[in-house]
Amino acid sequence: MQNLIWCNWVFEDDIRIEGVISREESVSLVISQPFIVGGSPSPEQLEEWFRLQNAVQKSAHAWEFPNGMTVADANPSNLLLTRDGTIIPIDVHISFRSADAPIGSR
Repeated sequence: MQNLIWCNWVFEDDIRIEGVISREESVSLVISQPFIVGGSPSPEQLEEWFRLQNAVQKSAHAWEFPNGMTVADANPSNLLLTRDGTIIPIDVHISFRSADAPIGSR
């Protein structure tokens, strides 16, 4: 759930929790987010987008920002490229080094 909160905060997303499915072996969240028309950016477009934000590539699909935030699972199918060239993360995972985590998340 913390990842959803951080995605809303960092990317100004509008992910909403619509419900909870409880099973004997697990609990799942039912979420929604706005529909965005777009396609997958190329790996080169993703690299440029992250580098323009001073992020450093840590692995094939993970980038670390100067503030200690890491965006993982940042592969082309988890970000959208809109018609106007904007890249929008839709299914990435955010983490912070513990000392750098935003207030309210520790």
